[in-house]
Amino acid sequence: QQDWGAALGYDARAVWAAWAPDLVHTTVSCGHFMAEEDPELITAELRDLLRR
Repeated sequence: QQDWGAALGYDARAVWAAWAPDLVHTTVSCGHFMAEEDPELITAELRDLLRR
């Protein structure tokens, strides 16, 4: 999967790690409307987040 943020010089993990020491960074192959484009993946990621 292409990490477009990294490709454009933006490292989301590095930016957010300062505020979220238990950060889990996942790159998805969806566009802006992630929940509509891949609801199973997004639901699984949200459930994992809420379990933590």
